[in-house]
Amino acid sequence: MENLLVYHVDIGRWITCDFSMLNKTVFDLKTQIEKKTDIPVNKQVLLISGGGHLDPFKAVSCYCAGTDTSPFFLFSKILIDHPEPPSAFCDTRPDTDFTKEHQRTQGMPPTIEALNVRVSLAQQYNENAQYNLNCINILINDQHMMHQGWSAAVANMLDTVDKFKFKADIFEMDFKRYLDGREDCIKLLNNFNNILSEIAKIPLLPALLENNSEERSQINSSPVDKKI
Repeated sequence: MENLLVYHVDIGRWITCDFSMLNKTVFDLKTQIEKKTDIPVNKQVLLISGGGHLDPFKAVSCYCAGTDTSPFFLFSKILIDHPEPPSAFCDTRPDTDFTKEHQRTQGMPPTIEALNVRVSLAQQYNENAQYNLNCINILINDQHMMHQGWSAAVANMLDTVDKFKFKADIFEMDFKRYLDGREDCIKLLNNFNNILSEIAKIPLLPALLENNSEERSQINSSPVDKKI
């Protein structure tokens, strides 16, 4: 069964999630990640290649990610805020020292037994070399994934800065517009009562108030001349 792949960039670890998560929300995906990593949902940051941030209320299927070449990139706020740097996740065995076995074969006579011992030692050399080669490939791939993950983080920060700058420019223009018209607004407010008094002197046709008996009674009781 296929899995959704999440790469924990802070420590270089692959996390596999159920493929059924595609039909669920990003919040549900974060909940499953919490069960596998003990990182609380509110301490997780999920990005995709290019720096896009995952909306917790959208479906996981909305994002083209989750494969081995383009996984979801996970960052832990706990590790980022921790004073000590995180330890890299590395699943390797200790390197084998063949020095003693090699020295033991040096003084052996040219017999079938010596040949078998040397063939066995050569096979061990080959197996160990293959294991080390596999570890090197894994480390190279981890380095590539970390580079992609941090590139996504940088792209996300640059995008955030651009959006903030755009909003800051709008605020600056609105504030400048306010400062330019501030004196006029203050004068208008100071003369507001005088303006109301002048407006009250304007006579109104009774037909305009026929549906409002309260305002009509106020007009009738007003000393303003109603003749037009």
